[in-house]
Amino acid sequence: MKTTKSGFFLAALLMTGLFAFATQVQAYSMTELQAVLPADTEIVMLEQGDDSYPALLQQAERADALGGILILTDTDSGNQWLEQSHALRLYLAEYGWWTLTSQLPLTPLNLPEVSAQDKEETLEAHKTIVQQRIQQGLQTLGEREQARLLIIGIGRSAAQATAFLHQNPNENNRGLILINPRPVDDTHWAEFLQQLTELEITLIDLYAEPYPPGETAIPDARMRRNAARQARLEDYHQSSIKTPWAGWRQEMPWLSRQLRGKLLRHIIEPDQRSDDQIMAPENMDQRPPGIRR
Repeated sequence: MKTTKSGFFLAALLMTGLFAFATQVQAYSMTELQAVLPADTEIVMLEQGDDSYPALLQQAERADALGGILILTDTDSGNQWLEQSHALRLYLAEYGWWTLTSQLPLTPLNLPEVSAQDKEETLEAHKTIVQQRIQQGLQTLGEREQARLLIIGIGRSAAQATAFLHQNPNENNRGLILINPRPVDDTHWAEFLQQLTELEITLIDLYAEPYPPGETAIPDARMRRNAARQARLEDYHQSSIKTPWAGWRQEMPWLSRQLRGKLLRHIIEPDQRSDDQIMAPENMDQRPPGIRR
């Protein structure tokens, strides 16, 4: 089998640890995680090749759970993944959702000077790792709650979730929630936009601009909204985050409540109406037998 120059580069990149260096985030021990997490958070160690990584599973605080939500923190957030996911995963669990979040590798955007092809190979390797973790996360949630699965993608992870759902359509994947979405790499914004408009699921797009502060994200909210209109997406719902963006915090009641309201309006209530229609008797003549006119 022929090996390309880029293939040699990627293999060398992985062997020398440069890829790992470019994508690494702080590794937490089980003791460190237990010290900062609520006692009822289950720490699940998931395996990926020869490595393992932590996932935080929070049980729904009601017997008849609404479903499961996989929370993907921004792959630009680095060591902020615990803080990014904290408020959302606990709040949503309180209101009936199983939630799971896991540590994701950083997007390798700050590599030494390499060719465009080598950069593409490196981004593809990163994408493979993240896509596998998305699949493992959904499988872990599915073992607990199979009725309805959603993904929340924050920042660059929104594009990773979009690509995964575009390649792996599944009836259990009920919807995708985008929070301040960005493409995996800023030069690939058109691909992200195309994949987003080809999804046949409920899409909830929450944004605060500029995000990150001082930067212009492409495609911005206007471009995403126009693309959805042109594609005639009837189940695309975009809203600005109500409170001025001040970064991620341990408590984010305004975002949590807004997100819960969107889930109720665009996921739960439509599902309930569909169930009611299925359960309703067909149009039948309910008059007693006899002559009918």
